[in-house]
Amino acid sequence: MIPRRILGAIALLLSSQLATAATLRVLSTGAVEPGIRAAAAEFERATGHEVQLTFQTAPEVKRHLEAREVWDLAVATPATIDEQTKAGLLLGGAVTLGRVGVGIAVRQGVAFPDIATVEAVKRAALAADTVFVSRGSTGVYAEGLLKKLGVFEQLARVVREDRGSEAMHRLATTPGNGLAFGALTEIASAREEGVLLVGPLPAELQNYTAYVIAQMRQAPAPDAAAAFLKYLNSPASQAIFRAAGIEK
Repeated sequence: MIPRRILGAIALLLSSQLATAATLRVLSTGAVEPGIRAAAAEFERATGHEVQLTFQTAPEVKRHLEAREVWDLAVATPATIDEQTKAGLLLGGAVTLGRVGVGIAVRQGVAFPDIATVEAVKRAALAADTVFVSRGSTGVYAEGLLKKLGVFEQLARVVREDRGSEAMHRLATTPGNGLAFGALTEIASAREEGVLLVGPLPAELQNYTAYVIAQMRQAPAPDAAAAFLKYLNSPASQAIFRAAGIEK
């Protein structure tokens, strides 16, 4: 039998931990979802804090911040974070999570097109009966790229979805010879739906978007937010992001 004084000490310790546990609200771009979900799970196990993640496109995150919404932390592009830090909404000391490139995907069962060169990408896009993109930063880049290459107006059909995950879902569930442009992480996350990565864009067409995280000046749980930010800057967390395909 465990002595009563030890039981009392255990109860006191547990109650102390519960009292200091906090719920963090994090607004994040969807491109880093695989990495930040895994990192948040490890942080929760280690600290007892809860991390509630809300994913939006980069333009939507920017809009939420410009509306002065209150969160504990926000993940966005460096330009947005810098802008809102100067505006006083965010604290300094932002942590770089990494950068994500653009790839091309097809649904399972469709032959992989050649995308090794600029001309091959043009041919692949023109041969598709539908090209799927998002309204996020990656989709905006892809549309601009296709216009720059002079093939956008010749595409058979373009379907735009609000988020990259939705574009991948439409690709997976739409019959035909479709392809999608998307963040490499979003393509990888849709594999179980039947979405397959053909490959990243060739180097001369590739575009990387960097993502950083910063703490809100008026964060409801400032101590827990600071702890999560510190963890995200640790080697252990950075290894999680690298494993998820988010480059440093």
